[in-house]
Amino acid sequence: LLDIDHIIDYFIYLYRNKKNKISLIFFFSGKYFKENKKIFLFLHSYEIPFFLFIIFFSTKNYEYIFIPISYFAHILQDQFTNNIRPYSYFLTYRLLINFDLKKICR
Repeated sequence: LLDIDHIIDYFIYLYRNKKNKISLIFFFSGKYFKENKKIFLFLHSYEIPFFLFIIFFSTKNYEYIFIPISYFAHILQDQFTNNIRPYSYFLTYRLLINFDLKKICR
């Protein structure tokens, strides 16, 4: 579910490049990031599991603690398997650098 934000980046690519044909092969290749020259991925950020931890601890809904833990694990796994700079999975960092691909990827 977290990876649904890849669809947003792909549709931004389609819109910016005036493409009217969807290609699943191109989508799954991830090449649209390079052509966009930006990476948005709004749901891929450490801020979200941080806020989820705060919500669950403040509401005492401990039975749902797996949600922020699994969210954090997904982000952490992405952090170490993608060739990106250290702060790239912070949405605030990406916002400050205008989602610039060259400043996100190594």
